[in-house]
Amino acid sequence: MSDLLNVPGEMEALAQSLESGAAALDEISTAPTANAGESIGIVADAVARLAGASAGVSGGLHQAAGEVRVAKHEYVRSDHTGADGMPQPPR
Repeated sequence: MSDLLNVPGEMEALAQSLESGAAALDEISTAPTANAGESIGIVADAVARLAGASAGVSGGLHQAAGEVRVAKHEYVRSDHTGADGMPQPPR
């Protein structure tokens, strides 16, 4: 089971990377709407849509990070269960 040593760590690193990306998006605040004259409504709508899309991506990243962690725990559990059922080598 030598390959087990790296996989959980790699999976956790992936989850942390996803969480970092989500945190970076979460820290972005909506910029004040520029004075766009008669186009102010269109510009404000575009900024609001972009902020909404960013929130959706952030939520998806948080969810994906959680699912990676669940998969990591299941991988470790199933590997240990399989290893426990194997005969031990003679000493």
